[in-house]
Amino acid sequence: MRAKTILILLLLITCRLSAQKGISISGCLTGANGLNISLFLIEDPLTRNERLIATETIDPKGDFSFHFDTTGVQTVVLEVMLQRDEFTVIPGQPLKLTGNFNKQIQGVEAWALNQPIGLWPIQDDSLFFDKPIRDFEQRYAAFLDTAFRKIYRQRDYTPALHFINQQKKEQTYDTISYRGLYIHHRLGTLAYTSGIWNRTDALKSLFSERPKLDNPGWWDLFRLLFDNYLTISSNNYFSQKAINLALSQPDNLTALDDTLGKDPFLKDEIVRELVILLSAKEQINGVQSSNWERILTQLSSTSDFTSHRRLALNILKSSSRVKQGSLAPSPIPGYNSYPDSLLGKPVYLIFNHQLCNTCQTQSLYMTEWQKKSYWPGRIIIVDLDITADPKMQIQTQQVIRVNGGRDPQFIKHWQIKSLPLYAIIDSEGRIVQFPAPEPGPDLENKLESLTRPKEPRRRTFR
Repeated sequence: MRAKTILILLLLITCRLSAQKGISISGCLTGANGLNISLFLIEDPLTRNERLIATETIDPKGDFSFHFDTTGVQTVVLEVMLQRDEFTVIPGQPLKLTGNFNKQIQGVEAWALNQPIGLWPIQDDSLFFDKPIRDFEQRYAAFLDTAFRKIYRQRDYTPALHFINQQKKEQTYDTISYRGLYIHHRLGTLAYTSGIWNRTDALKSLFSERPKLDNPGWWDLFRLLFDNYLTISSNNYFSQKAINLALSQPDNLTALDDTLGKDPFLKDEIVRELVILLSAKEQINGVQSSNWERILTQLSSTSDFTSHRRLALNILKSSSRVKQGSLAPSPIPGYNSYPDSLLGKPVYLIFNHQLCNTCQTQSLYMTEWQKKSYWPGRIIIVDLDITADPKMQIQTQQVIRVNGGRDPQFIKHWQIKSLPLYAIIDSEGRIVQFPAPEPGPDLENKLESLTRPKEPRRRTFR
């Protein structure tokens, strides 16, 4: 009898522990009955690499539910007809959602407008995890609205220090939980940018214990310290020439690691590798793409840190196939390959939406610039807009504007995830830069350099 009681207790404990490992998401989405809903897992905050967990059909009442086993806090995305909502969930804490589906905007239109599904946590569901973070971000934004000038113009960090100390008294703040750490590191970004912390202080905060690479707040502060670190020519410890030399070595990971080790801020291996991973993420589609791929491949198998090996693989998986020097996909929807009719002239490609004010302004600016400068290349504007006004479609020798809102393959080929977006293609149909700079003087100089006649080489005779 005693043995039987112990066995039952063990089974109960096991069931409870296994239940805590699972994530449960359920809800009712009115008006979406019969549509498919998909659940994606964001594998890490740096690459935003997604993995499809499951797809199911919403029942006639609008109900749906998902469950999958995991042991850590996760960021998930729910998608219906390309409309998406994102949530942070904790194992053992069910997330219950409700909402009304907007059938007026669907498909590519929803994607281009970054249209949410409209799902919200049920009011009585106190276990919803994102609300404290959203509340904090709202307080943070309101604070910056009132104190920005004093902190960043007058260089007075007193308001920032007061805000940080005030937030640390909130119940949601700690340095252990996922939520508390997120808030802790977000306050760290304020401390660093306002001058309360120097770089050493920020590094101590990031690496006082094993980094939590699944926490977006951690990456916010890390990227603030090391974004574009290997492309800043004014660095005191190594030059761009030294970096390029290291990248071109046969064992370029070791060479780069040795070069970065000259910087006192990168004396620890864990920091150096994370800087390398961040730099690879920024530059893998650039000039040194093949060298960065070799570094990531090596890191994915040889790093002493499991999380770094996983990050290297995710960066490789998420890297764009539209790379500098590769043949560009067709800049006009409806073609399987680059049209011969576009060869011979460089192209500046604008991915546009007629309800995107920034996109519209930039498109108008470039067409006007083309007329004034007599740039001999082509401006191509693609409206990713199902309801685009056909009167705005034009086709001249210099400017082409077409509607690509009904061609999902076009979006897939160009791997478009947000708007506005730009690309530069040379006269042979190869990628010069993607994503390209937005309209402005730097872009104009770059485009003019593509059509500027090359000076003949001067021959010297002895």
